[in-house]
Amino acid sequence: MSDGADITLLPADEADIWDVLAWRNQPHVRDNMYTADPISRDTHEAWFSAALADPARELWIIAVNGTKCGLVTLTDIVRTPPSSCSWAFYIGDLGVVGKGVGSAVETQVLDRVFATLKLDVLRCEVLAFNAPVIGLHKKFGFEQSGRIENRITRDGDGIDAICLELTRERWRARQEA
Repeated sequence: MSDGADITLLPADEADIWDVLAWRNQPHVRDNMYTADPISRDTHEAWFSAALADPARELWIIAVNGTKCGLVTLTDIVRTPPSSCSWAFYIGDLGVVGKGVGSAVETQVLDRVFATLKLDVLRCEVLAFNAPVIGLHKKFGFEQSGRIENRITRDGDGIDAICLELTRERWRARQEA
């Protein structure tokens, strides 16, 4: 799908609030989040408003051929050296999952973080069972920097989170290779 598809990141605004809630509450999205319970409108509204107002966060809407279908979040943005942020993304539309959209989104996020914002380090956490997303990040040069044991509990079982990071130097070297 990504070959020929127009995949863009658009700044999120107040008009996106209920689309984002619908995506966050998709079972395939919730299964890969720290909290798998459905998110209420009130809880989401408070989170979304705070996120839009927070200078240490950016929210970007993923659009495929002009249709909005997911969200990218940059969090904990630190602009003073050593500058860094964390990120996550999800695609609410199962029709585009696994069709190259994730790779296109990752490329655009890395360009934003390292070329535009000029941050030094980009970090993320992925639940250990989510091998496809861990593999996607590693394909782009992320390296495992840690593991948080029992990060969440589901059905009485602890689930670890894999910590990954990419430095601007490693990203730049891959761009030049």
